[in-house]
Amino acid sequence: MKFPDLEEIVGLASSQYEREFLRAEFVLGLGYYVDRIDRLLFRGDRVLDAGCGAGQWTLALAQRFRQVDAVDIKCERLSVLSALAERMGIRNVKAYPCPLEQLACEDAAFDAVFCYSVLMVTRLEPVLREFHRVLRPGGRVYACLNADGWSRYLAEEKGQKDPDVRRAGLSTLYTTYWQRALKQGLREAVAEAAIDYPEGLLAWENRLLFKVERRLVRIGRRWMATLGGIDWQRSVARDCLCGSGVGRELLRRVQGFCGEDFVPLLLDDVSALLNGQSHEVSSRFGPTRAYRPEELAEIAGAAGFADFQWATEGGLVCDWLPSPNHEPDGNGKASVPQAKDVTDFGSLEPSAPHAKYPGYWGDELCVWECLLVKPDRVAATIVPDRHYRAAREAAGTRVYAEIAAEPVLSNASMATFPPPLVAFAKCYGEALGGDAYLKQLAATLIEGVGSEEEAVRRILRFVQRAVFRDPVVQPLAEGGALPDALAALWCARGRCGHTAKILVTLLGHAGIEARIRQLHRHVVAEARCRDRWVLADADAFKGGIIPESPRGRLLSIDEIEANPYLVDRFPPTGWMILPNSRFTRGLRGRQVRGYVDALEPDQRGFVSGYYVAWARGFPPSLPKIRHFQANGERFALAWEPAVVREGRLLGYRVRVGSRSRDWTYDDVFWAEAPLAETASDVLAIETSATSIEGPIPPNTDRLFASVTAVSDRLEKEPLTFFWPSEEARCDVAQAD
Repeated sequence: MKFPDLEEIVGLASSQYEREFLRAEFVLGLGYYVDRIDRLLFRGDRVLDAGCGAGQWTLALAQRFRQVDAVDIKCERLSVLSALAERMGIRNVKAYPCPLEQLACEDAAFDAVFCYSVLMVTRLEPVLREFHRVLRPGGRVYACLNADGWSRYLAEEKGQKDPDVRRAGLSTLYTTYWQRALKQGLREAVAEAAIDYPEGLLAWENRLLFKVERRLVRIGRRWMATLGGIDWQRSVARDCLCGSGVGRELLRRVQGFCGEDFVPLLLDDVSALLNGQSHEVSSRFGPTRAYRPEELAEIAGAAGFADFQWATEGGLVCDWLPSPNHEPDGNGKASVPQAKDVTDFGSLEPSAPHAKYPGYWGDELCVWECLLVKPDRVAATIVPDRHYRAAREAAGTRVYAEIAAEPVLSNASMATFPPPLVAFAKCYGEALGGDAYLKQLAATLIEGVGSEEEAVRRILRFVQRAVFRDPVVQPLAEGGALPDALAALWCARGRCGHTAKILVTLLGHAGIEARIRQLHRHVVAEARCRDRWVLADADAFKGGIIPESPRGRLLSIDEIEANPYLVDRFPPTGWMILPNSRFTRGLRGRQVRGYVDALEPDQRGFVSGYYVAWARGFPPSLPKIRHFQANGERFALAWEPAVVREGRLLGYRVRVGSRSRDWTYDDVFWAEAPLAETASDVLAIETSATSIEGPIPPNTDRLFASVTAVSDRLEKEPLTFFWPSEEARCDVAQAD
């Protein structure tokens, strides 16, 4: 099989530019493209030709794959491809318009993705994420890209006869240098250099004499710039640019490689950056830029790809007849599988086809190609109980080795959780499938749900049980940032930021819009249910306790802000850790202090105060039972008075019964909603006294008692939850 007559192909174009393009691409013949594909061992069931153009590679891929999906944003070139496929009798090609940043393809649909000379004109990060999404595990990506040398080649060689080509090459270089400088911290560098424009940042600089001095200096400089014919904003921008190493390097490259014509553009862009208008800078010349192999390798790794290999264009070889001519240039490497029978690959010729474009221009890499692999992982069975067990193990495993007699921790603790454990959790999550695992997990959790709110409840319930609310340590990645959602889930411990991040990720995979929200002293997730943003908090509340409105719907932040006391109706079991409990000690048994979890409830405040700044107040201190004894047929119970920091103590609710509530403050995390109370089959009263007596029912061997202090907070919310005392036990039989 071969292409139709070249002039017939050229006749399909509607412009001179397109005719020249088709002539250059199809003159090489179908055999050339098939040979290039075979050298990469590209074949299989289904392949995506991403950015297919007029289809020269598409028609070659159709010789080695059962189905080829060819996508491009230029409908004219797709029409040429369709016409050629019809004339050649090729029936396994499906061509349709589609942006690479948002592929209209299902997940894990392709064995391979082929992308020739397109990536550098797209927004690379979302495109690679899409490639990863549509690839099956073990699938490969081939990509050919331009480096800096190609732009210089256009400007210095081809641009000599065509000013538009020269301008395109220089514009690409400019965008490339600008984007690299931004990644190296240009924004922060120029902002730091601009601290004298227009006002001082230190308190003493705001005194009158210093303000006058700065104003006179600015007037003088502006007057001198005007006399010299210099734009004042550009003068400031140049000073700020030259105030840092990254800025000076950017100016040097733009002047040296792009020319003086681009310096005013650079200064205007720096001015825009200083004024917070960096989006205008990035859109000046579009996304087109050059990439070096190490830059693509970093972005591809972040997208989930592995086994990055590169060489100059036409240099990658994956066949069974390696020769000196097949070795890649640069720092790349070639994969050479074991020998295969040549008949497996049809008409494959072992000769090395020539490259279409130069590998280097001067000392700059010009056009290069690479291979990427989506790691083939064994799909992990989705078992939520595995995560629940991990949370219980985290609760029972101390990992903080304190370094002081009285360690003081806060929400900004960074070095309390061993970094190797975070790294292990990240690697383990990746080995189980990474983001694909989270997608399957979300699908498992919401299977059979009837509404969005029910789906939110299920995911919320899962995260409540899967993450231990550690009062001492929090897993943090390098630099103090939160780890990714899957790593945090496998660490199985964390605080409000961790659970919010996990919730948002799982909700997103469940098809529910979600976001993280910073409240007064707390971080939560919000989920979009129909027309409402509802609260999703798996940190303060555990054990199936989900704050809801009196009508039984999930609470919204708007409802809480209007009446924050609504949230005080629910016990914040995640935060209920008492000082001197086993959870607030390090490996050596020393008590930490300073964080909210290590405070008494009466010092901590109501949970509403962490949602809304103006919702203040403190619950009563926990009553401490000091005497619970059986005397013949009667029992006696006494407790120490509770203290209220704000408001009035109204009295005590006393419950005495023959059944325990089955939770203590050392394991309140695992208590299920509704939070069980001490039985009241013997006595249930409200009193202002601090002691009571009562009869012991016949045939009773053991009694349990708890006391709850109640304050005038009831006037704001009658259903306010007050924590009871630790439960006391009285063995009746031993007292007889």
